[in-house]
Amino acid sequence: MVNRHEGNSGAAGFPVRTCIYPGCDRPAVPAHPAGGPQPAFCDRDDHNALTAHLERMRRQRG
Repeated sequence: MVNRHEGNSGAAGFPVRTCIYPGCDRPAVPAHPAGGPQPAFCDRDDHNALTAHLERMRRQRG
């Protein structure tokens, strides 16, 4: 998900990604300066692929 976060833009003017954890609106961690894709999650340790999946399943159940 690529969203503008509070009007900020990242390197080269690209939009800043928002963390994809359900309900989180924090900006995702910036891409590594040496290259590579920008991570999908913010800097919170508990926001990762596994916990995001579990939270989506919890929300779907009820």
